[in-house]
Amino acid sequence: MNLGTEPPSLDWNILSDYNSMEIVANIMVGLSRFSVNEEGEAISVPGCAKSWQISKDGLTYSFQLDPKARWTDGKQVTAQHFIDSYTRLLDPATAAPYAGLLSMIDLKNSKAINDQNLIIKLKYPAPYFIHLSSSVITYPIRLDLIKKYGKQWTDPENLVSNGPYKLKQWQHEYKILLERNDDFFQEPAKIQYLKYFMVAEQASAYTLFLNNQFDWIDGRSIPASEHKNLSKEAERHLLLRNSFVGFNHQRQPLDDERVRQAMSFAIDRKLFAQIRSKGDLANSTWIPPSLGTYLNIEDLARSFKAKYQTEFRQDGYYPQLARKLLAQAGYPDGYNFPELELAVPSREDVKLQAEALQAMWRKELNIQVRITTMEWKVFLARLRSDTPDLFRSNWGADYPDPDTFMNLFLSTSPFNDVKFHNAKYDRLVKAAARSNKIKQRRKLYTQAEILLTQDQVAIAPLYIDRQTIIKKPWLKGFTYSPMDLVFLDKVEKYAL
Repeated sequence: MNLGTEPPSLDWNILSDYNSMEIVANIMVGLSRFSVNEEGEAISVPGCAKSWQISKDGLTYSFQLDPKARWTDGKQVTAQHFIDSYTRLLDPATAAPYAGLLSMIDLKNSKAINDQNLIIKLKYPAPYFIHLSSSVITYPIRLDLIKKYGKQWTDPENLVSNGPYKLKQWQHEYKILLERNDDFFQEPAKIQYLKYFMVAEQASAYTLFLNNQFDWIDGRSIPASEHKNLSKEAERHLLLRNSFVGFNHQRQPLDDERVRQAMSFAIDRKLFAQIRSKGDLANSTWIPPSLGTYLNIEDLARSFKAKYQTEFRQDGYYPQLARKLLAQAGYPDGYNFPELELAVPSREDVKLQAEALQAMWRKELNIQVRITTMEWKVFLARLRSDTPDLFRSNWGADYPDPDTFMNLFLSTSPFNDVKFHNAKYDRLVKAAARSNKIKQRRKLYTQAEILLTQDQVAIAPLYIDRQTIIKKPWLKGFTYSPMDLVFLDKVEKYAL
């Protein structure tokens, strides 16, 4: 199969990218594991913990570990290995990008009672915490091996894991080879070897699939021009993944909310579905519609109409309003508006999207944008070190709850690349995350959504991603999660 590009790291406490997570999710298991129910929704099922109990106040989680859980060197997976992982993740010296996700853990009062019993205390309720126990970043660690090997602890000759596969070989920028862990404590994987190649060019990856050199590929390996020609056997799964345009709030003229409003409202989001021919869902909210339990669309519509005297549209396309707002910001018909940089990863379909945005802004607002493309790792580094004026990015859920989307733009978030800082937004999102009451969370998240995408327009949501999967007929047992992670231990390959 095709991984696309080199994973920046396999250290699961500090990783933050999809490619790294894809590998780690197949060599490791946490307290619980992500699975899919009959409705195709992401759920958490027993992993290293065979059972758990949650206190009535939502502050105490008691996990009972499976005594059969083992590392690949034969040692038992213990409750202390999870305490070590959480401690390392939350240590500022680790500089883990996702450390904030576990800020609710009260480490002082969390403890391993013995090898099989783990108590996790929370500072405040987090109704999604059980899903966090399935997340890649919370997997257990072997502190003894990290101390012994230092930064090389994830090298194939040093890495010890506890999942259905183990890391056999890592040829950088070329291939990662995983081998079945025959001693896996749950049902062993069906396939002996998983071979991930790093073919960045979509056309090349697609040709390799056609030539039977890949057993399956997803949309990251299919040229945009080929989507409409795919056979009926192609699977299309709506993901918990939202794409967006990020505005650097510290750059003029993007520090003016009217400019950001104008640029967002000038985007015809329905065109993106046509560009990729994947059935992407045009959408102008940051919380995905599949998490609509936490979003009051009627309140969104009322708020938008009151502020802009315009009827709310789910696709967020208001070209006349956009031109009016740009004029109010001092740039009538784009007059004197500076040329801005739009940075995107160098993938064919993303380049086409960037060109579409460039054309929309030129047509509706008469403003000029230049496109800069760069390799994935360079793009990620650029967002952190020298954020461009504009960038196209996306965010996939780390757990099936709106908090995974909304906390991205907290003032303290390390992933807040747009530099959005709003005290009211912070208060709303934090209060929603700590509530166990659905109605209260819905009210708070709706207010935060209005601030983020209607009033301040910190970002411009574009569409909900629909992942396309094509696979060879000799594969069976393949299931796909809305989390966009592919767990391959149930997949079988057989001769036709």
